[in-house]
Amino acid sequence: MYYSGMLYLYSRLKTHGTYERKLKILMYHSVLNDNDKLRAELQPGMCVLQSTFEKQVRYLSKKYEVISIEKLFEMVSQKRAPDKSTAVITFDDGWRDNYDYAFPVLMKCNCP
Repeated sequence: MYYSGMLYLYSRLKTHGTYERKLKILMYHSVLNDNDKLRAELQPGMCVLQSTFEKQVRYLSKKYEVISIEKLFEMVSQKRAPDKSTAVITFDDGWRDNYDYAFPVLMKCNCP
């Protein structure tokens, strides 16, 4: 957390109430193939099926401006708050399934 800069980002966001009201940061661990339902059920909160992930991303795209973590860092460093409701999608651990199953959904929905 420290070396990634996320701790700094979190501390900066907590000092600005505007960020808390307008910004949602979602963290995913593992996005699985829809055929891997058993594994998803065995690890609720850790795994999401690709079809569920796609529904969530489509919802976020309709209700929020989805931006990259880099854009959020830039906004914080420039002391700019989001103009509208904003979401950032992040992934912990960097599992291959993030690339195999999450990445195509993000591209399809034009999300960073």
